[in-house]
Amino acid sequence: QYNFVDADHASCQLIRRSVTGIIHFFQSTPMFFYVGRQKTVESSTYGSESVAARIATEQIIAQRYRLRMMGVPINTSTVLIGDNRSVQISASTPSSSLTKKHLAIAYHKIRESVAAGITLFLWIKTLFNIADLLTKPLNGQRHRSLTSYLLFGRGEKFMKGSNSNDVLDADDSVAD
Repeated sequence: QYNFVDADHASCQLIRRSVTGIIHFFQSTPMFFYVGRQKTVESSTYGSESVAARIATEQIIAQRYRLRMMGVPINTSTVLIGDNRSVQISASTPSSSLTKKHLAIAYHKIRESVAAGITLFLWIKTLFNIADLLTKPLNGQRHRSLTSYLLFGRGEKFMKGSNSNDVLDADDSVAD
């Protein structure tokens, strides 16, 4: 299982709330997606991406629970893929402290899930983030590229097709 997550910071022109987009895959097949305006107004991209990752984490936990209730054994972590390196690093290494209560709650929800082995949070360049289809207007070429991999290709094949600097796992450094 793997999931792409993205947020478009303050994209709602009327009330400046961010939009969250999540695409859930199960065995290389897109199973469902989520698009929604966030309930809080975030002052930073980090905040909106953290809220989006928390929503994705909660959906992953619920999805895994439903699968277990149907008798599907789950022995591996579910991969969560996002394009905000700061959120990925803070969720993967427990060294951050946050001052806003709702962001601290989002951080701890994601961090707890990673520490428990429920999720593995990976970073991907925004150019390859399929969830961008749900959160922002794209030019024709980029839209066709992401849509073709979503509909006709395999998300994991698309992810592995990028060079090694495009996808980092939770243990990679950010020195590049």
